[in-house]
Amino acid sequence: MGRIFPEAWAEFSNHAKCRPGERPADAYARRLAGEDRDDAEAAALAWVRWESTHVSLDPL
Repeated sequence: MGRIFPEAWAEFSNHAKCRPGERPADAYARRLAGEDRDDAEAAALAWVRWESTHVSLDPL
């Protein structure tokens, strides 16, 4: 989906806060399960924006 929505993918992957060698999905899973509620909420909102873009096929 990143090829279809490159700007949305760039935003999603840039907000993932990946550790070296970590994939964006794994970074989001780590953040969502973490104890920092503010960071988990920010991760959840970034994930929802990404999902809304490619599920609807209409960039936000």
